[in-house]
Amino acid sequence: MQLKKYRLLLILGSILIAICLFYYRYKIINYIIDYKKEIIVQNYLNNKNSPLIGVLEIPKINLKKGLYSFDSKDNQVNKNIEVLKESNLPYDIILAAHSGSGRTSYFKDIFKLEKNDVIYFYYENKKYTFGVVRTYKVLKTNYLSLNNSNNRLVLTTCDEEDDNMQYVVIANLLY
Repeated sequence: MQLKKYRLLLILGSILIAICLFYYRYKIINYIIDYKKEIIVQNYLNNKNSPLIGVLEIPKINLKKGLYSFDSKDNQVNKNIEVLKESNLPYDIILAAHSGSGRTSYFKDIFKLEKNDVIYFYYENKKYTFGVVRTYKVLKTNYLSLNNSNNRLVLTTCDEEDDNMQYVVIANLLY
C-alpha cells in the first residue's frame, strides 16, 4: 500500500514539474518573440532597416505595435494589427485587431479610449497625431460602413460584451 502511494506521488510530482517546465518554456519563448518585435519597431522608428510600413502607438493603453504592408503575410488579424486594404495611408487608416485575452489581442483595451485621447501613427519618417472623437458599436457584418473621409484613423475589434457587435473608435488627425 505504501509503495502505491509513493508511486502515485512520484507520478503526480513528475507531471507537475513537466507542466511547470512547459509553462516557463512558453513564457521564455514569448518573451523572446516580443523582444524581437520591439527591436523591429525601434529599428523602424530609428530609420533603420525594418519590414514595417508604420507603427501605431496608443499611450493610454500602453500599446506600441508595428504594422505590415497590405501584401505581407504578417498583415493578418490573427498575427498582428491588420491594416485593411480600404486604407489610404497616411490620411485614412483603418486597422483591425482582436480583443479578448489571447496572445494577439492587441485591441483588448481600446474600450478604455475616450474622446480626446491621443493616438500616434508613424509613417514614412513622420509622426501623425490623432485625437479620438467618437466610439460606438455596430452590428458585425464583416463590412464596416464608413463615409469617405480623409485625416481619420479607425480602429475596430469585436465587442467585449456582444459577439454580434463590433466596437469602433474614430480619431481625427490633429497635426
